[in-house]
Amino acid sequence: MTHTLANAKSRSQSLTADGGIDYTSGKNSAGVKYTFSRTPSNHFSYHAKSLSNVPWITEDITSTNNLNTQSFRHYMNGYADISLPFDIGMRIDLDYISGKNSSSNITVQEETTTEIFNHNETASKLAAGKIEFTRNFGDWEINAGADYTYTYSNQSFTSKSNSGDNNMLRPATDRVKQNLASGYLSADYRLNDKYCQYAIN
Repeated sequence: MTHTLANAKSRSQSLTADGGIDYTSGKNSAGVKYTFSRTPSNHFSYHAKSLSNVPWITEDITSTNNLNTQSFRHYMNGYADISLPFDIGMRIDLDYISGKNSSSNITVQEETTTEIFNHNETASKLAAGKIEFTRNFGDWEINAGADYTYTYSNQSFTSKSNSGDNNMLRPATDRVKQNLASGYLSADYRLNDKYCQYAIN
């Protein structure tokens, strides 16, 4: 029979701040909002000791794990509703997000004095925008627009051990970029309080 005695502790700090502004004049309006969030310190520790009376298991196992993480994120959102000549309405939406996360983990096996250190870091960005034009023709409503999205992610991983065997702990980097764009055209027709919609994307 094996008994495991474990003790875990967690401590975290976080900060969030935001602000924004809106403007309206007649049929026109616009606004911007910004949010910043940060976790300067997040610590988790775990200590475990396994005791066994099984004959073929002659050693106790004692391990300690310490995980430290940090992160931050910037988020900005903006919009505008603008009335153009010829009764054309224009809507613009913009979003931007950037952030970074890092974590360090140390695991120690006390009986063998084996230490394993892992570090992971991720940086990411997202930028997106959309513009739409709207025009009414009697019972018809015509919508035309386009949107664009850019995403970026860069992740790195490193690991070390004092055991001398690092064949399975090689550093790695993963970088991804993506650009997406599309346009669309749609028509809505109102018929006896019911809608008939046609769209081309």
